[in-house]
Amino acid sequence: MQHDLRRYRCPMALVQAKIAIGRWPGDAPLVLLLAEKASTEDLCRWLCAQGQPFERHDSPGFFQVCLTPRVPDSAPSQHAQEMQ
Repeated sequence: MQHDLRRYRCPMALVQAKIAIGRWPGDAPLVLLLAEKASTEDLCRWLCAQGQPFERHDSPGFFQVCLTPRVPDSAPSQHAQEMQ
């Protein structure tokens, strides 16, 4: 799933990113495209605070933030399953 937010400027880029993330089912990666470095940095700080895994890629003319689905904390690790 991809959302092109390059037409939005700060603070609307962050607002629109949060809306897109809120609608994201979380079952597949979500790619957000942003035009501004400041908006990208704000979004990355917010994602870190939320504990959301992501990768940031800087390209000429735009920034890409790729969110990956979270692994549920309640699921036993493979190591824990092997120990049973």
